[in-house]
Amino acid sequence: MSVSGCDFTVTYTWQGFKGRNLIASFGLWEALGFLDASFDLYGVPGQLGSGGTLTHTFNLTANAHAARTIVARGELINSRTFTQITGSSSRSTNTIYSTCG
Repeated sequence: MSVSGCDFTVTYTWQGFKGRNLIASFGLWEALGFLDASFDLYGVPGQLGSGGTLTHTFNLTANAHAARTIVARGELINSRTFTQITGSSSRSTNTIYSTCG
């Protein structure tokens, strides 16, 4: 995840999974202790489990809420059952403390 002002650019990369026509779901989450609560997600259907990279920039509103800790997460979803592909979840190593969003 990279940040410029209130523009949060998230890149989700995966490889080595089985399946086709999967949904890559990734976005911004608020870190709440041991839990992450989603607040801005982006889904791209038609992905292959063997590998891929997707990037999306989320434009948030400045000073919309009190400051919070923002992380990026991504995962692959089975498009028939809407369940997560085991092991595909990834969380950013950097966190941003921001009043955007």
